[in-house]
Amino acid sequence: MAQKVFLVEELCHEICWSIDLRERSGTLAQLARCSRSLAGPALDVLWYEMDSMRPLMELIPVVQSKIDPEDGAVTYYLGGPIEDQHWIRFDIYAHRIRVLRYHHGGATDGDCRIYSRLALSRPLPMFPNLRSLTWLHDELDLLFDHQFIEEISPFLMTSLQTLSLGTYWWEALDFDQPDKYEVAECFVSTLARRCPSLEHFALRGRIQDMSLAFIGTFHHLRSLDLSLLLMDQGYVDAELLNALGTLPELQSISGLQAIKPIRGHISPTSSFPALKSLGFSHIPVTSLLLIVKAITSMSFRSLDVRHLHNDSPADLDALLSTLTIFPKFEEICLCNFTPWLSDLKMPCIESFFRLGLLRKVELRLWSAVNDPRVMEPDLVDRMASAWPKLESLSTQYAFPISSLWSLALRCPKLTRLAFEKLVFRDDDPTQIVQDTPILSHPLRELAFDLVSTTDDYAWIAAVLDRLFPHLLVSASKGSPPGITIALLKLRSQSTKEEVGVLLKTSRILG
Repeated sequence: MAQKVFLVEELCHEICWSIDLRERSGTLAQLARCSRSLAGPALDVLWYEMDSMRPLMELIPVVQSKIDPEDGAVTYYLGGPIEDQHWIRFDIYAHRIRVLRYHHGGATDGDCRIYSRLALSRPLPMFPNLRSLTWLHDELDLLFDHQFIEEISPFLMTSLQTLSLGTYWWEALDFDQPDKYEVAECFVSTLARRCPSLEHFALRGRIQDMSLAFIGTFHHLRSLDLSLLLMDQGYVDAELLNALGTLPELQSISGLQAIKPIRGHISPTSSFPALKSLGFSHIPVTSLLLIVKAITSMSFRSLDVRHLHNDSPADLDALLSTLTIFPKFEEICLCNFTPWLSDLKMPCIESFFRLGLLRKVELRLWSAVNDPRVMEPDLVDRMASAWPKLESLSTQYAFPISSLWSLALRCPKLTRLAFEKLVFRDDDPTQIVQDTPILSHPLRELAFDLVSTTDDYAWIAAVLDRLFPHLLVSASKGSPPGITIALLKLRSQSTKEEVGVLLKTSRILG
């Protein structure tokens, strides 16, 4: 009976996928060698994901390699003419690959042109079943220059559902290269035809000064990530928004950059019908308000803006009022770490209480750094009443110990808390510890930058341990390592996981 199991291919696949990831490579290779029934499923799982082209290059007899003695980079080249029989071993494995992640860094391939040369020598796609492709090249400057297009083209399959492309972009570049703009625009105009099933698209690196409206031609797109993309003038305009707003399945947009106010007309048909989350790295609040008003999706639930620029408190108030119309809105992040670009003043936290379903809140603006407000217990009580589902809070408010008590008692679902400073009054530390209730609050992550007016961390650790027994101290940069050490001493019965995290934090900060 047990032998009959191996005659069912679906069961063989389930067996192979159930093998522990840490043992998968060696165990699957052994299965492929010892069992004819398991050979195919084992190889399917073994070659499902690839993080390098090296194993594939070694399957083609005429492909030779040389190693750079200085950095160890491997360069592949053709040692002779390639013929049909040279692809036999390659094809046995290449059609099994669904996920390919390639990062050309310091010690990987020295020359990627070999891939385009190989593609010219065969009429069929090299990876006919590829579903996900990540291609990063640290040594190239522009995202869609001649070399990048040449090396990536052989991997653009009609079967692709996920595509992530990137280059190195941290150095200043000369953008006065019109020929590179033309090449890039010609290339992107064909992307939708090459990858008609694309659902997830990400770009990173420095890109030519060009329109990104071509993204709107991916009619099945579900997520777009531009959080690591750089263009000198910003790349969000009315043309791009109109293209994205008509995509029927687009649910997530992150990292958009609109340094200047968006000019142009946003079409009424650009309604973002399926949008759930929206993220900007730079945008004026007036432009953000314009976009949010255009969203018709009642599933919209998350807004993340890392550099918010504003001239009028009324505009931000209008934005918050607009957000109240979305019945599932539950996450908001508003940050601004560029004071030379904005004079935005942090509105009081009560302004956000009208968003009553919030689970994740991050409010960190530059103007609050030098003089953070204090989150008094009565304010905590009102916040807990406004946000009964709160799970994560990050703010530049200062917290007194008494507010931590209120937080633990009133916010039973909070698992992450980050704030600017822990402040103390003239209370007796011994009495504070004795008065602190012993709770079983689920908070696991706590981060704060400063502790004022005390160097005695033992009693602070005792308070935290009473309130938050599940706490894994992952203190942020500048947080006193003494609290970490005090918690280590206090929790003599800590689990291995807790001790490992605490020791690591102590070493980093100490």
